[in-house]
Amino acid sequence: TVITATATELTVELPSLQGITVDCRVAPTGAVEWSNAVPVTFNLAIEDIALGQNWPMGIEADDAGNVYFGSADDEVLYKVDPDGNQTVYAEVHVTGALRWGPGGDLFAAAGWGEEIYRISDDGATVETYVAGVGSPKDFDWAENGNMYIVTNSGNVWVYDGATATRVYDAGGEIKSC
Repeated sequence: TVITATATELTVELPSLQGITVDCRVAPTGAVEWSNAVPVTFNLAIEDIALGQNWPMGIEADDAGNVYFGSADDEVLYKVDPDGNQTVYAEVHVTGALRWGPGGDLFAAAGWGEEIYRISDDGATVETYVAGVGSPKDFDWAENGNMYIVTNSGNVWVYDGATATRVYDAGGEIKSC
C-alpha cells in the first residue's frame, strides 16, 4: 500500500508476510508499463536487524537468506542468518549502500572515508576498491563493468577499474543509483 509519493520519494506499507515471497513492481504515475517484477522474501531475520546497533547503514541479502547491514558507529558489518543469529561479518566502516558485485564479493560505501570497500565472500578480507570519490552513498555496475557512484553531495562518478572520474554534479538531488 502506498502511504505517500513525491517526485523523489515513495513510502509504502509492507505486509507482514514472514517466510513468504511476493513479486514487487513499481510504476510512476502516468506510466504505461510497470517495472519488472522482483521477488522479495520476508525473512524472520529482518526483525533482528539493528536492534541495539547505533547508526545502522546499508542492507543486503544473499541467496541463502542471510541479511547483512553495517553499523557506522561500531564500524562493523553484521550478518544475520535466517534463524536470527547475528554475528560480526567484517570490520569495516559502512556509511552507505551495500551491494554484491563482480566475483561474488560484497561492496560497501564508506562515505566518511571517501571509499568503497570490497569484502571477500567470507568477510575475512577488506580492501579499498575505489578511493577519493567524495562521500559515496550508493553505487552500481553497468553491463560494461564500470561502477557508477553517487555521493552525498549529488555527484556521479564512474570508476572503470583504474580511474574514478566525476561525470555529473546534480547539487545533492541524486539519492541513489
